[in-house]
Amino acid sequence: MRTFVVTVNGVPYQVSVEEVAQGTAPATPVAPAAPAAPVAPAAPTAPAVQGSAGSVVVKAPMPGTILKVNFAVGAAVKKGDMPAAVQSAKLAAAVSGSAADALRLAWAHEKCGALDEARAEYRRIAARWPEDPAAGEALFANALADLRTGNWNAGELALEEALKRFPKLPRRNEALYWKGVAAMHLGHDAEGVSRLEEALKLGISLDQTREANLLIAGFEARSGREADAAKRYSGLLLS
Repeated sequence: MRTFVVTVNGVPYQVSVEEVAQGTAPATPVAPAAPAAPVAPAAPTAPAVQGSAGSVVVKAPMPGTILKVNFAVGAAVKKGDMPAAVQSAKLAAAVSGSAADALRLAWAHEKCGALDEARAEYRRIAARWPEDPAAGEALFANALADLRTGNWNAGELALEEALKRFPKLPRRNEALYWKGVAAMHLGHDAEGVSRLEEALKLGISLDQTREANLLIAGFEARSGREADAAKRYSGLLLS
């Protein structure tokens, strides 16, 4: 009896064959053996990823699940590109190692009501990227968070820092307006009026324009400048 393995349609079968001498009756047929279980090929081992010359490590700002990878291994990535997106605590944060994406993460925290996390991220951005315009936006956003919680001193200081460090702050008009409001709330009327007038020259929303003029008119009335105050109040009634 000799045993062979025969492959049919890709499936190996083990069969036994009996050698029969001439003139001898063949033995009773034997039921074919069950096909041998195919052996699964071993999974290939992924090669270790090696960074090219000049490459840097970009770490996610939080643990989470990778939602998307935008570049193949070895692809060139420039500043501002988003290599991947990570989901954590129902937030999708861009991971690129840039100040702009860190600012988006802080905004996401704030919109979700995680104010402490947002303010911590704003402070981190201002410290890590002191020259980046995103740092000015972070200082401004952090100042507004202070004002909303009644921390007028901290808010005024953060606004002053943003205005000094970033003369071309994108929302400079709003920063000047809130700096003026905070200053007057703290009793720094002359400085507050000066900032509010700057904001009015740059242009602010209708509600902010009305509030700024009311605050300035009140200061003018308290300072004995009744004619100026009356003129400003009349302008508000006509607008």
